[in-house]
Amino acid sequence: MLCFHCNKVCDDPSLPWGRNSEPAFVTDGFRNWKKAVEKFREHEACHTHFLAVHHMQTQSRTIMTQLDTHQAQQQRTTAKCLKVVISSVQYLAREGIALRGHENEGGHLNMLLQLRANDVPEFKSWLKRIKVTCHRPYKMKF
Repeated sequence: MLCFHCNKVCDDPSLPWGRNSEPAFVTDGFRNWKKAVEKFREHEACHTHFLAVHHMQTQSRTIMTQLDTHQAQQQRTTAKCLKVVISSVQYLAREGIALRGHENEGGHLNMLLQLRANDVPEFKSWLKRIKVTCHRPYKMKF
């Protein structure tokens, strides 16, 4: 039986403390089952095991952590882009300009958003993503 953390980390020759590891838990496997509980506790308390566990925790992130980080970044980008859209609508309303033109693609809002996309790099990619996910143009029925 091998120690998962020590086996993964102590094989790396670039880590100086990897040479001090016990071979029974890193390469050979543990075989002294008469004193197993005592040896497991000793190994768990040793400095090399502590460093191996700490190294793995700092080097690898769980998938949930990666997803949470990505989602938080996406929310920040979306909030920034929505502020651009809202300020554009406010500008057009203040000037008394209609949001749409005769066609969807040539509307005042779309033209203004395309212009503002040149100033905000995240907004340009966000607009492309929104256009792909929104298949139907907005229509108002009276």
